[in-house]
Amino acid sequence: IARRQRQMCIRDRYGNNTQVVLDQANYKVIGQVSGSATDNYFLGIGGFKPALVEQAKLDMYKKAELDGKARAVINMSVERHSARYVLAAKRTMTVTGTVIEFEK
Repeated sequence: IARRQRQMCIRDRYGNNTQVVLDQANYKVIGQVSGSATDNYFLGIGGFKPALVEQAKLDMYKKAELDGKARAVINMSVERHSARYVLAAKRTMTVTGTVIEFEK
């Protein structure tokens, strides 16, 4: 009997990718987590915060409480939000993912 295998790409909080083959139900879904980072512009000048996506990921990983637990964030997506005003603008990056925890 052929067993169906599911594969998953997991990225840890340091940006490392790991390919995992899930052929048994040895994990549970904890829930959704998101993080965001914002930068402001005035008269076209701004953007002093480097790498908004990376800052948003760090915020998400912090909220996911990965340290000391067999957890990973999967299925990440990035959203970009912009708001423009007469003399100013605001850019926000939001990263969302699903937290899973491996059972022993």
